[in-house]
Amino acid sequence: MLIHSVPLSKKEFKPEHLKLSEQYYSTKVYPEFYDNKYLKSRGLHFVDRRIMKIEDIDIMVNENVFDNQDIKDFARNFFITQHCAIRANGRGKNADKLCEEINARGYELNWQPISVAKCPDGKVYRLDGRTRLEELTKSDFKNVIVDYYVCSTWQAYFTESIKRNPPEAVRSPLTKEDLITHCNFFIHMGWLKNDGAVLDEYIRELTDNRIKYNTLQKIISSVIWGESFTSSVLSLDDDKAKAWLKRFGYIDNENDNGIYYKCVSASAWTKAIGNSATYLKELKDAGKKVKKLRLIIHTGTLEGANPVDSWKGKVDSFRSGYTTVRDAIENAFYTSTTSRNVIELYGVIPAVGALSSEFPMDRLVMFHVGKLAKGNFYNEEDDSKSKLNELLGIEEFEME
Repeated sequence: MLIHSVPLSKKEFKPEHLKLSEQYYSTKVYPEFYDNKYLKSRGLHFVDRRIMKIEDIDIMVNENVFDNQDIKDFARNFFITQHCAIRANGRGKNADKLCEEINARGYELNWQPISVAKCPDGKVYRLDGRTRLEELTKSDFKNVIVDYYVCSTWQAYFTESIKRNPPEAVRSPLTKEDLITHCNFFIHMGWLKNDGAVLDEYIRELTDNRIKYNTLQKIISSVIWGESFTSSVLSLDDDKAKAWLKRFGYIDNENDNGIYYKCVSASAWTKAIGNSATYLKELKDAGKKVKKLRLIIHTGTLEGANPVDSWKGKVDSFRSGYTTVRDAIENAFYTSTTSRNVIELYGVIPAVGALSSEFPMDRLVMFHVGKLAKGNFYNEEDDSKSKLNELLGIEEFEME
């Protein structure tokens, strides 16, 4: 089926694109989104569909969690944070897949536009569409087609934000973790009672009663028993991690000191050794005098309704896997120690606002000083054999 789309190379939306958007997804057809008689009870008022400057859309950053102005500005500029009352992990479940589709096919105009809302503080925030807006911004778009609303209360804003991503949504479905963290936030704010029957009714309403019974019970249990809650996280990829390093003063070869940095994903420890060795060779081939190549971990999109444990777990897993395999390779193939210490696993970018008092959001968490110089966060015994088998693709079988 032929669908009109705007290639990312176009850099802007024009009036003809707005008209096509209305024809594909008419504001006259869907009362649950556009009929103000229906929306009034939800504290919401639909104004119009329009082309809006991206710079006029603010990013919801928790002022109490990100207490450093530089990290607030960085989070806003790079669209890397999301209030956890909307997304538990900062990004939607299918964010990477959606990015690939937009880059391959352009911005398709049959999609329901990104929704924004003017809130009680007078600022305009997204109700949904973080990933789409992120891709447009990376491609230097200055404007975007939006459905423009006004929210009468903060409770209305956060409720509508979570309802905009139902469990069956193709682009970015609502997850169990999103619902747990959303309910925890509402309880924290005094907008929701921590009671099984109340939670049952509220979650069914949020999901239009399309949630499976067993999943619903797991969510209620997690909320009642106090699964951890934090209100802001950073979600990074390699490019954003590089931007973070530059923004906060971690500069390659600063003052000819011979120190260079390479960002690696916490989920890719099996590739980190080869990729870092290749990068070191590229630097030397380019005539760079490299005294140290410091590997910096970024934790990507955190998993689960407990981003603190997710962040720590990803860091521990990467360090264990990387160190085990690196040592095994060195012991097997090398006897000289001359070049071993050029590449070093140096630190991790902080990603959880709730930990900012211990790990400030504008400084690397380094592995050679402080708590992590003595070992992992959780001090669990490394399963070296398992890590090696994972790298080599060897399966273990239990004997009967």
